[in-house]
Amino acid sequence: MVQRYSEHEKLIAEAVKALRHLNYVQSDSFDIDEQERRIVIADGDYTGRPPVKKEIQIERAQQSYDESLAELKKYEKDQGVDATPISEIEQKALYEDEKRGRKKGGRALALQKYIRRIERKIDDTMAAPESDFVQPEGASGRPKMSRAEKIKNFENLVDKARKELEVEYRIMDPKEVLWHQVHDLKSDRRQLRLALRNPDNNQSARIWKRLKTEEAIKEELLSVTEKIAAKEHEMRTSELKTHRKAVDNLSELSLEEVSDYRKTLENLIKEQKKIKELEAQAKELGIDVSVLKAK
Repeated sequence: MVQRYSEHEKLIAEAVKALRHLNYVQSDSFDIDEQERRIVIADGDYTGRPPVKKEIQIERAQQSYDESLAELKKYEKDQGVDATPISEIEQKALYEDEKRGRKKGGRALALQKYIRRIERKIDDTMAAPESDFVQPEGASGRPKMSRAEKIKNFENLVDKARKELEVEYRIMDPKEVLWHQVHDLKSDRRQLRLALRNPDNNQSARIWKRLKTEEAIKEELLSVTEKIAAKEHEMRTSELKTHRKAVDNLSELSLEEVSDYRKTLENLIKEQKKIKELEAQAKELGIDVSVLKAK
């Protein structure tokens, strides 16, 4: 049976997580990541939402850490539990940073978002009325591009961005690549769920236009969810192999390493159960899971 964390352990973990984020937004790495997200991409200026000032992000992170710490202290006082030293939380935060590091890929995430944005523009261009591409009589300035020219231009931008993304993946380790691929698949899953939940939403229209029916959307959602589970399983398996390579005897691990090893095993068990549940649902719907596994 998977061991569950106590309420005390959860509150400590939340405080550690909040402190890690506070340390991050105060670091030079944060500045570099923010800069990477907003540099020119594929001959186009990646804008997205205006960045929140660093001072405000630090203030928010400090408030989140203070609140997590206050909640932990209140619980320990109410339950009569020995207070967790601040130095222990700081050490755990430092250990997590050194062990996991920061996901390299501010630019990779920006490229993924950029590709999605341009793909939406392609869909909008295909659905636009013909009048949008007709130059008004007597109008001055640059002639309007035809529908085909505009779509071709957008497709070229997507192609360039995908090539840049492949370059980013090549400088990452395999686990980081998997993390980014899962991140991208989860964006697909969110859009598919939105299409089922709210078909009238503007973002849902392109999915309904492509897949046509609710059944087809459900099948696509199941397929994407299977891919996420498979890649997450691959990530957990990789972590487990790393632990096994490090030591042959569990007794040689430190307490922190034992805890990390346990979490990895728990996550592997959860992923295996999730995959089996999804496969059972797929079979009930008449979906051949062996075909999905072969993709």
